[in-house]
Amino acid sequence: MEAFSAHPHTALSTPQVNTVDYALATAGAQVIQRLTHKTHTHYPRTTPLKQLSRLTGLWSHQAYSAEAALMPGNEPGQCWTMEGTQGTLGIHLSQPIVIENITMEYNLNIHPTHAPRMFQVWGFKSLKDITSGRVFSFEWPWVKSNPGAVLLGTFEYQLNGPMSQAFEVSSSRYFIAHVVLVRVMSNWGNEASTSLYRLKVHGVPEERS
Repeated sequence: MEAFSAHPHTALSTPQVNTVDYALATAGAQVIQRLTHKTHTHYPRTTPLKQLSRLTGLWSHQAYSAEAALMPGNEPGQCWTMEGTQGTLGIHLSQPIVIENITMEYNLNIHPTHAPRMFQVWGFKSLKDITSGRVFSFEWPWVKSNPGAVLLGTFEYQLNGPMSQAFEVSSSRYFIAHVVLVRVMSNWGNEASTSLYRLKVHGVPEERS
């Protein structure tokens, strides 16, 4: 397992607005559910109702699924919200690419404490690196070394920056990825949940690289 960077990268000064997003769901990218954290469930705020809601499911609801992070839109609440301050989002890109930039988006006008802060992006050559035939067999690459996994970078989303923040992948070698794993390591203060409005992956397609 080879890492591109062990230190957090700051955002580029100019977001990559005109580059192709290979993590766009409408273009063929898909969420890998088995690599994706649990979606946050909203319960009533009062303790008696919350306890009853957890037992029965009444008055509880989940907003958008993880696919929301792969779709356009940054209206308030138009995002994927996961449980807690740490979690993962697995993405099967629309096609294999050499990854050059990652863009993270959050609507900073509301609930800034829910915004992701430190996060890592891991690349895998293909789904074969996380499955064995029809059997799902996977160890988190930060727990157990995986020869098919590459740490593309450790990044920090800034509250004092723009809503859309692009991060450059400083590659030390040629690597083509078809699967991306986003590991959120912390947020900006909310212990209950973390929200991702949009995650974009930019790069050069395999046939052009």
